[in-house]
Amino acid sequence: MMGLGTYSTGGKVEFEAFLFGTILLLLVEFKRDDPTKNDVAQLILAQLAARDNNFKRYPLKKYKIYGILSDLNSYFEYDVDTDSFRTASGPFLTREKDTFLTRMLDVANVLFDPYWAQYWLLFDSPTDVLTLLDSPTLHLTLQRHPRNLITLLHVLCDHLWSLLRLPSFPLPPASPAPPVDYTREALNCVRVISRIAPFLVGTTLEDDVFWKRETIVVGRTPTTEIGEEEGQFVIDDEEDEEEGGETATEKGEETRELPALAERLLATLVDLAFIPSFTVAEECRTQDGPISYVIWEPGIASVSTLPPTPHNLLSNRLEVLRLLNLLLSLPSLLSLPHNFTAVPNRWREALISSSSTTQSPAPTLERKVVLCLLCSVLNTAFAVPPTTTVSSMPLGLGGALGAAQNLAASKVLGREDVKGLLVGTCLQFLGIMLAEHTPPATHTDDPSTWTLSSPFVGSDQPQPPLPPSSPGPSTPSSLTTATPASPNAFTFYLAKLHRVSDLDFILSGVFTLLNQALSTPLLPLGTSTSGRAAWATETLLVLWRALEVNPRLQARLLSGGRIAELLVCLVTFCLEWKDDETQMGLVRLSAFMLQSVTAERGLESALNSPVDLKLSLRGKYNVPGTLADFIIVSIYTLIFTTKARLSTLYPAFVLSIGNISTQFTSLSVVSSTRLTQLFLAFSPPSFLLMEEGNPRLVFYMLETFNNVIHYHLAENPNLVYAIIRSHKRFEELSTFTLAAGVAEVRRARSERKAAAAAAAASASSPSSTPTSPRPTAVPMKEIVRKRPDGEEEEVSEKARGKMKETAASAEQEERGGVDSALGMAELSLDQAGTPREEETKEDVFVGKNGFVPTESWVASWREGLPLDTILILLAELRPQLFDLSSTNDADSSPASIEFLSTVSLTSHLPPPPPIRPRKFFFTPQSTTWLASLLYGSIYLHTLDFLREVPVQLFAVAQARRGASASDLVTGAANFVLGKVGNK
Repeated sequence: MMGLGTYSTGGKVEFEAFLFGTILLLLVEFKRDDPTKNDVAQLILAQLAARDNNFKRYPLKKYKIYGILSDLNSYFEYDVDTDSFRTASGPFLTREKDTFLTRMLDVANVLFDPYWAQYWLLFDSPTDVLTLLDSPTLHLTLQRHPRNLITLLHVLCDHLWSLLRLPSFPLPPASPAPPVDYTREALNCVRVISRIAPFLVGTTLEDDVFWKRETIVVGRTPTTEIGEEEGQFVIDDEEDEEEGGETATEKGEETRELPALAERLLATLVDLAFIPSFTVAEECRTQDGPISYVIWEPGIASVSTLPPTPHNLLSNRLEVLRLLNLLLSLPSLLSLPHNFTAVPNRWREALISSSSTTQSPAPTLERKVVLCLLCSVLNTAFAVPPTTTVSSMPLGLGGALGAAQNLAASKVLGREDVKGLLVGTCLQFLGIMLAEHTPPATHTDDPSTWTLSSPFVGSDQPQPPLPPSSPGPSTPSSLTTATPASPNAFTFYLAKLHRVSDLDFILSGVFTLLNQALSTPLLPLGTSTSGRAAWATETLLVLWRALEVNPRLQARLLSGGRIAELLVCLVTFCLEWKDDETQMGLVRLSAFMLQSVTAERGLESALNSPVDLKLSLRGKYNVPGTLADFIIVSIYTLIFTTKARLSTLYPAFVLSIGNISTQFTSLSVVSSTRLTQLFLAFSPPSFLLMEEGNPRLVFYMLETFNNVIHYHLAENPNLVYAIIRSHKRFEELSTFTLAAGVAEVRRARSERKAAAAAAAASASSPSSTPTSPRPTAVPMKEIVRKRPDGEEEEVSEKARGKMKETAASAEQEERGGVDSALGMAELSLDQAGTPREEETKEDVFVGKNGFVPTESWVASWREGLPLDTILILLAELRPQLFDLSSTNDADSSPASIEFLSTVSLTSHLPPPPPIRPRKFFFTPQSTTWLASLLYGSIYLHTLDFLREVPVQLFAVAQARRGASASDLVTGAANFVLGKVGNK
């Protein structure tokens, strides 16, 4: 019975209270004898009376009356400004797909279920969600009524949780109730969350919506929370304590803190990936409930044959994983590059953290769930039969359709196409989980720490040892079950893989994906297939991290004889896409990974064995000789044919050669010549003085030569012969000065200008004759024109005439190797190759980006160059080669090579330096770059859901007006991947 009051005349009522988030919802049913009275008016009056009564007792301004539903067609909203209710115009609940969203935009604080139920009932595909929940409407809703978006998110999550509580989900109940489709409802919840989450994550609302923890009462002594006082509804609150009331503890209440909504949502999505008849086969259902944690595919930790998963369940699994990747990627996409390593990604941390590191009372995922999820995505990603062409997938790095278009298309595509999409999505999930988001501790051998005064600080420090393997107790499982000591549970358990069959499974899947990326046809961006680089970036990133965290996988890669295959793949990726701006990120990743892989020991057998290229690559990249020859010649090609586009990768390329230089035993003539030409290209003054970091390339090349001389001198006579032929450049470096270098640069510029003017005049003259071809290699006895003691050799006039012709060629090669032919000396010069405007004085030299070299700077790096070993070799062997060539009128090269293959300088050389291979060193900048490469790929694959997201991790080009969807995707892919790869 409702008593008399300011707003009420009395009446019988029944009510029920629900706590919905921070909103108290009262469902009230009036039981009046007189049906002519206005029940809605009575309800409004009762609510106003309850509000006033409670406000008098407790000044709780957070309690507000938002609206009252009288039936399914009328809604009365509360106007805070006028302290009154008004009727909302128009039908509130409709089945018309083109009008129902307007209610969320026009009506403030929509609260009741019949409206929200449309969001899991009306949609048939992801395309419907994108079409009906359009970006302009969502933006306006976020500006006008953000509470509606928040309520929608809560309602969708609550509905997902209620579905998971059904024992038979997703199977409908057996009762004769109206038919329901729980699968459709769950999928629509996933789709709508995918749509609205990007509008909430990263905003000022995120903390309150996703990360605010709620405390609930799980037990209490009998009390009255909602009772009657003066005939009205009264709301008691814990703020009674301010009035001297009893606390919750004094009342005997037992409370529990719930995990944040973000943590519960992530855990729910993981659970959805293991629901029989929803994402796994019905045969996997158990009696324990609707969730069955079974590994999706046979492979790691699962060798039994599983029942085949129907096509529609694979598609459902794909949508769930895509939302999981979306939520894990959003905070990183919204991070500024300089803040990426400093500000943690809370979504990712919530999923990877163990119980010892998370702030929640319990970890987001239990150990068995982490293991099951990790093995499932690993098996799905790498259980690719060699005959399956993954590049037929609708999505891929280098070519991408909109996410919703592809997922809608997957409904009509074949089973293999959906499985291909799953492969890429699992690889992206593994990349998010395994990729480092903070750089490791600093290391003294980091080249980036070189200072102007001492560019080689720390170069003699040994590389830190590999992390010790932790075999742990032997168990029947392929994964040990020790408690994670690392905050990242996924990397912890990945590091525990130890079975040879499991390690071979990963390597086999990796090489299947990499080889398919190299062998499938090249297709343009924006088409329905992914192109040749499909999932190559994600595959390499996952493999790199797996090799870093699991030393057993490194050892298996070496002992299994597949290290050569990996080196060939990395080099070939660089060669294949060196001219494609959209794949520059893949080229950089391959170069940096090549540097790390070559730093491993035990490569000698593979390096000095014949290289084995796939049939599709032999015609383009076949190099006679060994794998070492192939690597050297390929790096030479990458540097000399890209016109400085890969200049930031020169250190990685040269260090890769240096890492394996101690294991060279039979370099060919071609690779020896190319190696020397690289040194000649990096050592002219025009290159050394252009940038502060350029001398380090000469340092690395000298280290490479020293390693060969100390460890395998007699086994590499071709390289020693090439070094002796270039003796002049080594001697010039030992006495290099700034003045001499500047003079040489200006002389070379004058010669280029004169040559260009002569060429222009010759081209305009009708009687011009073609220039003579460049002379071939010069025999040793023609290069060495003076005896080592400085006394000139007596030669005939005919010989002197021939020597004049060849001397110019030798001098040109000694100055810059192949500078004029390939332009290597101008890698850091202006495009015109002319002096800069800043050089107003004859004694001032301005390099690239305004760099001004000084004499002290030159002295700092010149004194650190390891020239002693090479100068000793020249002093010992050059006179002997001269004597050998002077006794033979014919070409003395074969005799010289034969002589060099028998020499030994052990008694003359200083002790060999320690072997110190240099892995790629991750700095905050490189860590951010690598992560941006991964998240850039994910951005393209979910472009339809992220199109309106203000991405800050990398730049995104805006599409021109009137551009088609295909043009938009093509332009976005070109720009995003190009920019990501060049950071």
